[in-house]
Amino acid sequence: MEHLENLKLLNDVSLSPPSEWQLNVPPPYKFPPKLRFLTLSFTYFDWGNMSVLGMLENLEVLKLKDNAFVGNYWETTDGAFRRLEVLQIGYTDLICWVASGHHFPRLRRLELRNCEELGEVPLGLAEIPSLQIMDLHRASKSAVHSAKKIQSTKLEKGDGFTLSIFPPDL
Repeated sequence: MEHLENLKLLNDVSLSPPSEWQLNVPPPYKFPPKLRFLTLSFTYFDWGNMSVLGMLENLEVLKLKDNAFVGNYWETTDGAFRRLEVLQIGYTDLICWVASGHHFPRLRRLELRNCEELGEVPLGLAEIPSLQIMDLHRASKSAVHSAKKIQSTKLEKGDGFTLSIFPPDL
């Protein structure tokens, strides 16, 4: 396990509602030390526990699929996600996400899929020089609006940036 770099965790055991059981994010020392790629699905962790994943020193790609995390609010912790390059969030009930450029200093790509409750993409992400690609698939109009503001800011700075929105009529 100490050389493991890619881990996918899928909760396929419980069919009962998550309110009847609670999974907790293990402490950072329980994860393989060289972990670079992590995918979580149906784990229903609380967004307040995301700080644990932010402490994984070598994490480069984080895919949160199908209610990996649930809850209305996520405030990114200072000093977290120092090496994260790709963040994918899909099918979540997240409404408010608070983050700035110094939270994800190496982020290159952000994918939000079916995050229809999210009020906005944090405008502070425009401060990340390495952020080059943002994909929104089935997002709220307000999230799309904020993503377009990020695009405008990035282009004004002369940063290369691509924004993809589906459906395109938003």
